[in-house]
Amino acid sequence: MLKRILIGILCIIVAACMLLPAVLTFAEPVGDMSQEDETKEEKSDSNRLTVLFEHDMHSHLERFPQIATVIKETKKVDPDTIVLDGGDFSMGTPYQTIFRNEAAELRMMGFVGFDVTTLGNHEFDYRPQGLADMLNRAVAASQEDRINFD
Repeated sequence: MLKRILIGILCIIVAACMLLPAVLTFAEPVGDMSQEDETKEEKSDSNRLTVLFEHDMHSHLERFPQIATVIKETKKVDPDTIVLDGGDFSMGTPYQTIFRNEAAELRMMGFVGFDVTTLGNHEFDYRPQGLADMLNRAVAASQEDRINFD
């Protein structure tokens, strides 16, 4: 019985994540706002929340430069922007196979400014131990990455 309840709760959470883009209004990055317009924008809508949502990257690390640009430009307009990932960031390209224990996807998410991620089904492809190894590597490497990136 408990297992069915937990599965039901998980289904509700997944459905909510899938509906998030339809429910929230996403701000487009605006590159040509003048300083005067930017100040007016901030003063006119102090309750505004900008959410950038991405999912199913499947280890396509080559997409991160474009994502980084969108995040950077959006945060110029709204510094309080929240950047979310809906899971399935791993598996799908040779990057995951070659750098299996390096947590390249998570580390890139940290570099470009993601605030939150969740786990999709592909994060479990290497079983719980493989996922644990990836998460532990990402945590261990985060300090080293920050030092090298700065």
